[in-house]
Amino acid sequence: MRTPRKTGGAGRTGRSVGMRFTERFLLPFTGPADVADARRATEPTEEQRARGAQLEREFRRAPGPGGRSYLVIDDAATDASPLQQPPVRSD
Repeated sequence: MRTPRKTGGAGRTGRSVGMRFTERFLLPFTGPADVADARRATEPTEEQRARGAQLEREFRRAPGPGGRSYLVIDDAATDASPLQQPPVRSD
């Protein structure tokens, strides 16, 4: 009869060797991927603000069947946007 494997103790947490290596040696130096120094951030320019406002007008978030959020074109906003109208040809 086999004895059950221990899950406690040093290195026996059920995580893979790669995950243990990452948590033990890499994360103390690099930190999580989405952490940034807020003091180094610059203010957005007027062009960036205008682009952000345009994107917020033209797109909306829609939940998918799995619960994930997707960006979709908001048809009502793009119909009113003068930037998205095709050029008029004069032949």
